[in-house]
Amino acid sequence: MADYNLYKLSDEEFEDLVVHICRDWLGEGISKFSTGADGGRDATFEGTANKFPSETEPIKGKFVVQAKASKPPTAACTYSTFRKVVEDEIPRIKNLKAGGELDCYLLMTNRKKSADAEKKVVAYIKREVEVENVWLRGREDIDSYLETHPKLVQALKLDRLRSPLRIHPNELAQLIEGFSCNTGVFEEAIDSMYNFSEYQGIDEKNRVNGLSASYFNYIKKKSEPYFAEIKVFLENPRNGELCRAYHNTADEFQAKIIIHRAKFEVFDEVFEHLYDLVVEQCPKLGHLSQLISVFLHYMYCGCDIGEATE
Repeated sequence: MADYNLYKLSDEEFEDLVVHICRDWLGEGISKFSTGADGGRDATFEGTANKFPSETEPIKGKFVVQAKASKPPTAACTYSTFRKVVEDEIPRIKNLKAGGELDCYLLMTNRKKSADAEKKVVAYIKREVEVENVWLRGREDIDSYLETHPKLVQALKLDRLRSPLRIHPNELAQLIEGFSCNTGVFEEAIDSMYNFSEYQGIDEKNRVNGLSASYFNYIKKKSEPYFAEIKVFLENPRNGELCRAYHNTADEFQAKIIIHRAKFEVFDEVFEHLYDLVVEQCPKLGHLSQLISVFLHYMYCGCDIGEATE
């Protein structure tokens, strides 16, 4: 399923997206409120829904729709954290319920949502407000919807949020963790014997790929000291699985780079873009994230990624 990086939307853009989706789910009668104090609602609808919560059993009533956007890409609807966000809404929801303006409450967020979090958050709102019909829809629900509604993606220009390099970095994360555990790279300084002597065409490779001299100097200073140990690590038969993970990752990255290279002015940007994607998708790396660039640079200097020269 595609990831539309919804955390990149502004609050107003996310609210617009939610209203578009709810117009399909509920009906054309949905009413959106302007930006500002909304009294606990971003949109309302009264009547019988088109197809919510399902086409076979659409519900009827007074709907209040609330959109809650979050900026961190790793944000999730965990009960312990998301409940604090919902707590601020409870008094407003109660007022709407007391005023006869609410039968159904739909909370939509760009956060990741687990089944356990959905169950607990929904139960919390039902208990506090004494309303029976409550739903929580998260990032996965919205991404799934957008995947089947390309016209909406086009109309709202949501493709701009998606990375041109869509990667699966889990094997790289396993490799980095394995390398760190087996070499103790942060426990002592590394004396590198790698000086690019095995690849005499590095200057030409940099020219062909459009890598700036300043970025290559950064590679030599920050990453090159690890290269000799990485080479020994990958050549050790005991690390065969991790070596395969390295080559699988390099092959995937190289294929994506070949297809989308024209979208980046210089290769420096390719490195930084890949780094950001891996950090975003593999937050568990934590302090090991500094090794992401090291391995990317090693792939480049070893001609596993980037255009090679004769």
